[in-house]
Formats: sequence, structure tokens, C-alpha cells
Amino acid sequence: MLGIFKGMGVTFKNVFRRSVTLQYPTEKRDDIADRFRGELKLHRMMGVDDVDRVETRKMPPCMAACPSNMKIREYVGLISEGKYIEAVQVMKEDNPLILVCGRVCPHPCEENCRRGDKDESVAINNLKRFAADYDFRLYKEGKIKIEETEKTKSQKVAIVGAGPAGLTCAYYLAQMGYQTTIFERLPVAGGMLRVGIPAYRLPYDILQAEVDQILALGVELKLNTSIDNLDDLFKDGFDAVFLGVGAHRPIKLGIEGEDLEGVVPGEGFLADVALEKEYKKGKNVAVIGGGNTAIDCARVSVREGADNVYILYRRSLQEMPAHEVEVEDALAEGIDIQYLVSPTKIIGKDGKVVGIECLRNELGEKDAQGRRRPVPVEGSEFILEVDTIMSAISRVPEIDWLEPTEVEVHTKWGTIETDPLTGETSMPNVYAAGDVSLGADIAIAAIGGGKRAAITIDAAFRGIDVKEAHRRGTIPAMVKAEYLDESRGKMPKLPGSKRKSNYDEVDLGLPKEQALIDAKRCLSCETNTCIGCNICAESCPSEAIKIVAGQVQTGERRKVESWDLDIGRCIFCGICVEACPTRTLHHTLKYELAERHVADFIKDKEYLLRSADLIEQEGWTDKHKHIPSAQKLWDSGRPKVKDDALKKEESDKEYTTDSSLRE
Repeated sequence: MLGIFKGMGVTFKNVFRRSVTLQYPTEKRDDIADRFRGELKLHRMMGVDDVDRVETRKMPPCMAACPSNMKIREYVGLISEGKYIEAVQVMKEDNPLILVCGRVCPHPCEENCRRGDKDESVAINNLKRFAADYDFRLYKEGKIKIEETEKTKSQKVAIVGAGPAGLTCAYYLAQMGYQTTIFERLPVAGGMLRVGIPAYRLPYDILQAEVDQILALGVELKLNTSIDNLDDLFKDGFDAVFLGVGAHRPIKLGIEGEDLEGVVPGEGFLADVALEKEYKKGKNVAVIGGGNTAIDCARVSVREGADNVYILYRRSLQEMPAHEVEVEDALAEGIDIQYLVSPTKIIGKDGKVVGIECLRNELGEKDAQGRRRPVPVEGSEFILEVDTIMSAISRVPEIDWLEPTEVEVHTKWGTIETDPLTGETSMPNVYAAGDVSLGADIAIAAIGGGKRAAITIDAAFRGIDVKEAHRRGTIPAMVKAEYLDESRGKMPKLPGSKRKSNYDEVDLGLPKEQALIDAKRCLSCETNTCIGCNICAESCPSEAIKIVAGQVQTGERRKVESWDLDIGRCIFCGICVEACPTRTLHHTLKYELAERHVADFIKDKEYLLRSADLIEQEGWTDKHKHIPSAQKLWDSGRPKVKDDALKKEESDKEYTTDSSLRE
């Protein structure tokens, strides 16, 4: 009974603002779900109400999860039709480093992919790489040329740092017609992409190819050039400065013996190998940390000749931040990952590392990030005999040189305070993005920040509202002609036995046939078109939905033959609507406004699933007009119910105050 009064309270509170549910089907009251909303409708069915393209306002889940909001649904659809060059063009609207990201991105988009609710997510990142590799082959063959953009704007922009954020910002500013110069203190471009990711994951020639394509637009790059004074840049005639210096300073372990010879920062080790510098090689190596950097340090150590390599991580595999694929590759290369282990002291002899003392943990309560805290187990100390210890626990920006400026720095994390949307700092005409503002993060996050900063800089130069410049309009989407229920394909890999002695690329890329299959697995989310994926039927707790869909021949448009709802079995829970990835299945205003009781159409499937034309004729597609008073709904009464099965409804007195009827 209490639920009724709560519902009535919501009704009267909101009736003048939006549609609300006023009545519930009494005959279902014992098993109806709280989420019930009312009458169902389908927008479109593939092969019946066909459209090739739609415009949507809501991002599909994959696009929303991508830090650069890449138009994943669009480019995956183009790949499914063999339009690889067009797919690359769509990708580069939001990301100029697609060859790179197709290899190193941990793809948060796939974690949000709704196909994963059915079986496995679409192989979005593998598809990105497939199309980017296809485009790159044509580029190397001279069939695709990059031309310098015309410098139509008078303003000049200085970009400090040639990492993913800086390269991206330069790319989009060059596309807009601005003169850009990148200053990089290292002898190579790419930032952590070049000195922090090994060649077996990201070959140097692949990264350099994308750097060269950006420079071909007319972007100037100055290597071996450190910047330590912002005022000097403005004095040199630059109108704006973008800071994309990354986070290269390793965080120390903070344990006894850290100053011994043989203790090295993991990031420094990876950089030395990448830049072919001399360093002392260890035979027995312990890497401390659980992220991708720790995995890379261990795998590179194997390739550099180490006999035994350990990774010491204080939590379990489930809490490990390293990507699952990277962990699997490390295990395939013989690396010993020891979980629930924390180092307590580094043991030395004659000033050199000879071992590391560790303590075993068990998992306790969850921390603020939702990961269970490691709790030391008393008396569980043990010693590993090693000659090299690498710290790979995290890194922070090196921005001490900004202290005399107006740029505000976060006191705890040492990162630049920026507007997360625009990249604006506290100092006028100075912008920042990437690890320097986020802390150590993934490449696509830096790319997204660099893109947004370029939009902001352009808006500021043109004197338009910065926030308005970032406002997104409708999102174009193609409705794929084909949809497949096939399982996700696996990325071909170099066998583990052939990896240890070289830096050959491990992931070999999808073959064309598999790429086409994977692309056709996409559900075309938020396109308001039923593709017959069957997710609504599979999620229905009462098995009330039956769908018939098929495809006569490959290349022909898939057709949804029928979508049937067994009203007698339906419990009106609305789960099917929530589960529908394309949002073609939805609730209408018809029942929400309670102008027609569920009893009138519960046995009338033809009416429930009537055509869009009839619904339009009835006026339900018109803009909703708010009713002047809730009392009119009550005064109008409800239609008479003739079905014998519903006679009990009258005796129940649905809106009585008798609490015994609704407990």
C-alpha cells in the first residue's frame, strides 16, 4: 500500500512536467516489476522500414566510453561493408594516431560494448588496426598522399611535448589552418609511446609513420629542445601555448635499500632500451607493480637476456590494472607473476642488490576505487634472490619549471589543473592535456584531451563561446545491411617460443575475412532500428518475445520477418526495453498518460504492435502537451472492462486506502 501512495505522490509532483505512470494492471499485481512503464512500440525493423543512415543525439555506449569519443559505430559499419578508406577518414575525425591506438589502446570502448551482454564485445580495437593497416599499406605504396594544409590563420601555437596529446593538438590545429611548432626535449617524437612502449607492441616505424603524416601537414617539430620558460614562447611571437609534456618522473618505492646499485626505475629502463643506451643487464630481475608498464619491463627483460623474471604485485589477478591480454602474453613468455606479495626491504651486499624481502598479503575491505585492500599476513616473510629490481608503480609530471608562472598545479598529484572539457589552465592562453593534467593514463585519453584543446584554442582565437564550440550536435550513423551472430575472432599472435629473443611484433593483425565478420557483429546501438539481434527475447524473464530474422544471401540486407509479443505471458517489467541496444523498442506516452488502461489492449496484440502510420494518425507522434490538471484523469474514469479474467479488478478497488490489498 505504501508503494501506491509513493507512486501517487510522484504522479502529482511531476504531472505538469513530464509523463508519468498513473495506473497499473491489477491482474498482474502479484508479479509486476517496479520498473513497469506501459505500452511498447518499435520504431523501425530492418528490411521492413529500411533506412541507410540515421542521425542520433545520444552517443552509443562505445563512443561514450572512448575518451576521444570516436565514432565507433560509424567506422565499424563502414568496415563491415568493405569501405576501409572511408572508415579511416571517420576515425581521423577524432584520432590522428589510429595505427598506434590499434596496437596499444586498452579499448575502454569494448568494456562498454553492448554486444558483450549477449556474448563477447565487438573487436573494436582490432578492427581499427585492420583498417588503419590497410590505409598504411596504400600510403607506403604512394597511392595515398598527405598534402600540407594551407595556413589561413595568422595566429601561431607553441606545443610543448611531442607525445600523443601534443601530436594530436598539432594535427587538428594544422587542419584548421594554424601555424604550429612542437618542442620536444627527447631526440625522438612520440613521448611515452616511443620510450615507454616496447617495439614488440608498437613498432617504431609504425609510430614514426604517423608522426611523419602529421608533420606533412606543415607542422614544425624541434627535437632535443627543452622549454623551461613560458614567457619566452610568447615573446617569440606565439599566441597560445599547449602543454603536453606527459608524466615521465617515476614514483619511488619508499622502502629500505632503494638507493642500492641495481635498483632502477622501470620507465628509465624502457627508455634506455628504446633509445639504445648502455645499461647494466640483470640476470635475475624483480619488477614491482601491476600495470602495463610492469608487464613491459618484465617482457623486455626476457628479451634482453634475463634468466629469471618475477613480477611482484600486492593484490590478486582480479585487481591487477594491467590489461588481460598483456598478462596472458607475459605468462606465455615464461614470466613468473607472484600475486598478493608486497616488497618490504631491498637486501644489498657491497652496495649492490642481492635480494628483496617480501611479505605475503590477503585481501581485506575495498578501498575508494573499489579494489580490495592488501592486508599483510603475519610471519609470511620470504626472500627472492635477484640482482636487479625495477619499480613500475606509477609516474608523475616533471613541471617544477612552471612554479613561477600563473599555471596552477595540483599540490598532491603534481598535475596541472585544467578544465576537463576545454583544457584551459589558470593562465590565459595556456592549455594542457594528457598525462600532465590527468596523471599517468592511457594514450587515447591524451589524444582526446589534445583534440579538445585544439577546438578550444580555435574558438578562443575566433572569439566564440568556448563551451558552445564543444557542444555536440546530432551523431551520424549508418544502419548496417548485415548482422551476424558469429562469435568474436581471435587476434593471431606470434608463438611464445618465437618472441623471447627479438622485438618482432607479437600481434599480427586480423585477416580480412575475420575483420568483416567481426564488424558485422556490431549491434548498431542507438539507431532506432530493430536488427533482429534477439537480445530482448533472451532477456525476457517470461519468454514472451519471439523474433524471426534472416538474411537470404551475403550482401543482401538483413530482414526482420516478425517481432511477436505474447501478451498473455508478458509481465510488463520493461526489461526488454532496457536491454534493446538499438533503442527501437520503447515505451510510448499512450499508457504513461493513463488515457487507456492496460486492460483495453492487453488482449489486443494488433493494436499494441500497430504500424507507425496509425500511431501518427492517432497523434502520439505530436509534441506532448501537458494536461492542465491531474484531476481530469481521475474524473474521466476508466473504460469498462469486459474480460471475465479481469472482473476481480473491480472488487479490489485499486485506489483504496485499505493497506491489506497492496502489501
